[in-house]
Amino acid sequence: MEEGRYGIIVFYFVSVVVAMIKWFKSLFIYTFIAVNVRVASRVGLGVALFLSIELIYSKYRDPALNISDDLRWYILIAYSIIQLTIILWVIFSLRFVIWDNKEIKESLKAKTSFEKMPQSLKDLSDINKYPDL
Repeated sequence: MEEGRYGIIVFYFVSVVVAMIKWFKSLFIYTFIAVNVRVASRVGLGVALFLSIELIYSKYRDPALNISDDLRWYILIAYSIIQLTIILWVIFSLRFVIWDNKEIKESLKAKTSFEKMPQSLKDLSDINKYPDL
């Protein structure tokens, strides 16, 4: 009888720990995306552009269009340059991602500071009113 009770307690403890891990994971993902919204939107736009250019290029590969081989070659070159540009743009925009926990806290503090910014310049002189600016 005692062994069954300990099994239930262990099962309950493990389920609570797993629920806490899931909560922390979702909290981390939300905070990461909230801080890096600009970069996430750039990556999403890059992926959308990449897939749309891929779809447009696949239409030009159709042999029923009767496009000359030279024109197909130029279209391939333009397609390759555009896709490479999109890939490089996405890769270089990833350098603005904030990974460190300290940097995340500072950027969130800066965002709230800009939201609480005073309307007039005279309000800035009062340090007690706006200590974080």
